[in-house]
Amino acid sequence: MSIQLRDYQQECLNALGQAARRGVKRMLVALPTGTGKTVIFSQLPQLIKNGRRMLVVAHREELLDQAAEKISWANPGLIIGIEQAERHATPMDQVVVASIQTLSVSPKRLEALNPETFAVIVVDESHHAPASTYLKLLHRFSLGPDPDAPGKTKGERQQAFSTFAPQAAAPVLIGFTATPSRTDGIGLEAVFDEIAYSRTIDEMMR
Repeated sequence: MSIQLRDYQQECLNALGQAARRGVKRMLVALPTGTGKTVIFSQLPQLIKNGRRMLVVAHREELLDQAAEKISWANPGLIIGIEQAERHATPMDQVVVASIQTLSVSPKRLEALNPETFAVIVVDESHHAPASTYLKLLHRFSLGPDPDAPGKTKGERQQAFSTFAPQAAAPVLIGFTATPSRTDGIGLEAVFDEIAYSRTIDEMMR
């Protein structure tokens, strides 16, 4: 099914592609609520080559189902699995939509995701990304240091991400958020290398 993207949605996809070609591994997209962030990342499976997969991670069940539905609508025939509670994804799934709580509570389910098979990791509502649950996920995919390393404070472990060099074979991390600043003072630069694309509410209204 061909989806007619809005100009800014196509601009965002182009910006992500340009950042990836420059070697950026951990990029952030900041767009206001209601601008179709899910529509944007539903287009990403079409850009993945060599049979690799996409992982979408969110923290609320309704976001998981919304993402799976939108990705399926944009990519008829794509095999999509959900990893959450009693729902289990399989190695045959081309896209895995996973609950961060499930992966955190059950390390075996996180270990079952083979990093070598994934090209892209999407984190929805990625202002939550500095949380330890997400840092463990990113470490699993060679996108960050071990957050459980002894002898460091929580803040030091989070800041260690900013100096960590992801492996060349690691998947690309793309975070989508409407609120790129956190109330606890921990900046998303602790996890993401750069903002690949952003628009303010005023810009979107105009």
